[in-house]
Amino acid sequence: GVVCLQEFGQYEDWRIRKNMEVITADISQLPEAKRRDGSMPFDAYTLYYVGQALYQVSGDDWRTHYPKLRDYLVASQLRDERNPTNHGSWYDRGARGGGRVGGKPGQLYATSVACFILAIPNRYLPILQEGKIESLRQN
Repeated sequence: GVVCLQEFGQYEDWRIRKNMEVITADISQLPEAKRRDGSMPFDAYTLYYVGQALYQVSGDDWRTHYPKLRDYLVASQLRDERNPTNHGSWYDRGARGGGRVGGKPGQLYATSVACFILAIPNRYLPILQEGKIESLRQN
């Protein structure tokens, strides 16, 4: 909801602050990632929007809570001695618990989302480039 409201220009909508309180409380309660098992702090779909919401709202929410998400993802990145081709990937938390997307598709989706979250500060995607889209158009 936060991402949609912001993308429609509703930057001061009361629901943004209310939802950010819920999001930041959930992030604050995350345990420290202690195992390199490819787990994610939230299911991949939720994580995708949590990362964008933090970035779009910015300020203290971004500075305080993005590092916790980043550090969790880096610390939980899969290390699989039996199958090194899986090194560096993640699994969709929802999929491992009987969620929507499992197996290789779920692993690919979760890894893509985790990489997106880790790359947000670099602003590679036009939607994250704060007014720079015009400069990306080719003449």
